[in-house]
Amino acid sequence: MMVLLYFVIVFGISPFLYFLVARRQSAIELKPILPYVFLTFISSLYEFFGTLTFGWNVSFWFLIYDILDFFCVFYFFYIILQKKYSKIFATFLVLFIALCCYLYLHYYINDFLIVNNYFKGFITFFVLLFSILWFVKMFAEVYVDNLLNNSTFYFISGFILYYCGTLFLFLLSNYILEVDSALFQSYWVVNIVLNFVLRTLLLVGLWKAKVN
Repeated sequence: MMVLLYFVIVFGISPFLYFLVARRQSAIELKPILPYVFLTFISSLYEFFGTLTFGWNVSFWFLIYDILDFFCVFYFFYIILQKKYSKIFATFLVLFIALCCYLYLHYYINDFLIVNNYFKGFITFFVLLFSILWFVKMFAEVYVDNLLNNSTFYFISGFILYYCGTLFLFLLSNYILEVDSALFQSYWVVNIVLNFVLRTLLLVGLWKAKVN
């Protein structure tokens, strides 16, 4: 498991490095995903050096990452939908800020797994809703003849697979950890594998944007 974990974490820097090497001036379609790619890069560096190498406490990073994660995903969908559904976006933004305030007042930093459950559930619902709206938009536009040539398709597919695939793992993580920590490590493999899938699809999406 540790070998897989190290591999996926190191692999997490590849989308951002690929963008730096292969970027082009006309790659405007990459603008929405760049904050998320950069966050993945920073997250991978922190996890490798901070968590695995120096053994830093992950509680604070988990909380900060969840907030940054939401805003990167929010920015992505807001741009690709061309600022459509602005009222829905505004509603989610207000709800997320309210959620942050609620969690800050009711939980301590050591309760990061519980806090993480709230954030993951909220982000997953957000991703699902706006992914559906994007697919509806794509199928309504006759000029989109092949989604496999669309870089955004790979980004959204990665989001759906990761957030939906890990939702119940995060919702039950605190309970599983209390019952059996060894069992928790076994289940955590799901998160590692789906992280690899997400990062692979990010890389494919960046490559597709360059090819097209």
